[in-house]
Parts: sequence; structure tokens; C-alpha cells
Amino acid sequence: MTYQATPPEIGINILFETYLNAKNQAEKLFKTLDKEKFTEKSKTLWFVLSEKSVDYKIKEMIKSARESIFMAAPPEYLKYFKKFDGTDLKIDFIIFSDDKKTRKEIKVIFRKQRG
Repeated sequence: MTYQATPPEIGINILFETYLNAKNQAEKLFKTLDKEKFTEKSKTLWFVLSEKSVDYKIKEMIKSARESIFMAAPPEYLKYFKKFDGTDLKIDFIIFSDDKKTRKEIKVIFRKQRG
């Protein structure tokens, strides 16, 4: 088997076409979104305006949870569960970390939970 490198001009053209196609698809999507009507009661759509907005929304969703919480996040988001007392809720929490300190923190925070 032999390998032949692609000339830089062809590689650049391929990259350009790929990004141009993505741009065109995004424009089509935005045009259809403009035509859709969103209701205020939609619970799956929220706007992120700042870091404080994200913090507030996460706290609000955790506080309002009635049956379960599913969350995938880095260890920094464990802080929202330090004063959490939702022992009746089913919690699925995926944390992206391999740090031993994070493992200990999880055990302390969720010691009242099963699982």
C-alpha cells in the first residue's frame, strides 16, 4: 500500500466546501426556526445570556424537580447539590472527572442517596 499526500490546494478546497455546506445548512435551519412559534410553556428551551443565567437556571431546575434529575456536567456543578435535600428524587448524575477529590466529594454530597 502506498500513501500519497493531498496537495494543499485540494485540501483547502475540501475544507472550504465542507464549511460552506455547513453554513448553508445552518442558514436553512435558522429560516425554518424564524417561522416556528414557540410557546412560553416550553420547558426544553431557554436562553443563556451569561454565566449567572446558567447558574440561576440550573438552581431553578434542581429546586423544581419533582420525580428525577438527569445531569451530565464537570465537577464544578457539584456545588448545586451541596445543600440539596431531594432524597425522594431519582438522580442520574454523570460527572466528567477522574479526580479522587471529586469522588470523595460525591460520596459526601450523596451519602443519603441510594445507588
